[in-house]
Amino acid sequence: MEVFFMRKLIINGGNKLKGEIKMDVIEATRKLGEAIQQDERYLKFAEARKNNDSNEDLQKMIGEFNLIRLSMDQALSAENQDEEKIMKCNNDMRELYTRIMQNPAMIAFNEAKLQMDDMMKHITDILELCVMGED
Repeated sequence: MEVFFMRKLIINGGNKLKGEIKMDVIEATRKLGEAIQQDERYLKFAEARKNNDSNEDLQKMIGEFNLIRLSMDQALSAENQDEEKIMKCNNDMRELYTRIMQNPAMIAFNEAKLQMDDMMKHITDILELCVMGED
């Protein structure tokens, strides 16, 4: 990635100093973001996310899961808890979660997200080292 520098005139106590090359951190960060968005891992992640969002079967299962979770939350917060209802919700959630995670679109999304997370962790590690002067 190219790092862009800006030539700035620094004013110190009213005394103009000669131009100094200084990196504009925000601009460099935006350029890094652009480079990330062109990376193969990001492109796979974006495509997998788009596929998940447009997958009607998957979205239906996720909606059902959220409804069951809401029902479970209500059952758990009820004054007189219905243990049978709680167990049924729990079993239904587990079964639906397994089906969601076995969906080919969700498998592809999770694999792409893992690669994206690994890349972002590596980038963050590099930036942390730079901030600590260990670059």
